Amino acid sequence: MVTDLYQYVSNQNFNNRQEVYEYLASQIDSQTLSQQEIESKFLEREAMGNIEIAQGVVLPHFEGAINRNKIIIIKPKHTIVDWSDTIVQVDLVIALMLTNGSDKSEVIDFVKNLASDDFIEKLKHKNLRK
Repeated sequence: MVTDLYQYVSNQNFNNRQEVYEYLASQIDSQTLSQQEIESKFLEREAMGNIEIAQGVVLPHFEGAINRNKIIIIKPKHTIVDWSDTIVQVDLVIALMLTNGSDKSEVIDFVKNLASDDFIEKLKHKNLRK
């Protein structure tokens, strides 16, 4: 399902972090950033600190020159093993891509919900459709 802000993806095969970041970059509209630059932004942000917000749940994110804010929730077909040196397994990816200087109120409301273990569990177990 796709809306202006949210995109839900499930039951797709992702074997590693690189494949996820390649997919995310392919879903972002930007007049100035290439897909490779978008992938690099995710990796640069991840290098700054741990993006695992709950066991098996990662929150890759960046702010940059993209056309609109976007939240992509990915529930891979199988657990992604060895995401990084510090993240052993990933069952849910919640990616936030923010436009420089944009209104982020909807994104902020969503992020506040991520503080709830119940909300994260619902996302992990929801039957998301492509």
